[in-house]
Amino acid sequence: MKVNNSLAVSVFLLAMSVFSTAASGAIILDDGEDSGWQVTLSGATTGISGIDVDLNADEVRIHILKDFQPEHMDGGEFPATGSLTFQQTDPGRVSKIVITAETIQNNTGSLWSEFKWLLQPTGNASFDTVNTSWTVTPFTNLSLGSWEVAANSGIVPNGATFSPGGRLEIDVTPGATFFVLKQQAIPEPGTLVLLGCGTLAAVSRRRRGKPM
Repeated sequence: MKVNNSLAVSVFLLAMSVFSTAASGAIILDDGEDSGWQVTLSGATTGISGIDVDLNADEVRIHILKDFQPEHMDGGEFPATGSLTFQQTDPGRVSKIVITAETIQNNTGSLWSEFKWLLQPTGNASFDTVNTSWTVTPFTNLSLGSWEVAANSGIVPNGATFSPGGRLEIDVTPGATFFVLKQQAIPEPGTLVLLGCGTLAAVSRRRRGKPM
């Protein structure tokens, strides 16, 4: 069977434009139309998909993929963190980053009772609290601030997928060329007690095993 090489290459390039991972370094946010932004992923953030540049609306829309593992906790402690660093490459393009959906895996071994989105530094970008419409099931409470959005009053079990969606709009301050979106998974308080007890028990076992 003869394979059309040009067709195969086209399919591969299309797949790469739909889903980009951190392995390639900075991800250019374009869908054939340049948004003027690129993003570098770290921590639990594993990829960006669904890139949609809309110059008329002055925005680029994205879907963020995350997989929180125990190694994403600082020193083994919560909150577990995943970050995206946005860098402007062309100031003449769009000035809004809109998150339309996220697929977030909880593989930390703990229940989550809260999830936060944080913007840093605070002078470079802010959440649009008026135009944001963000669904955060299984959480029932959403707190919107200019630099912090928090979802709580609910539980994301270990092994579950948290899929917020809708429109979480980030407005870039005129003249700013970069900002960081940090996302934090915060455990249910009882889980911390269990983790602490487990850590103490492990330390105690190691101490008992040492020769006097």
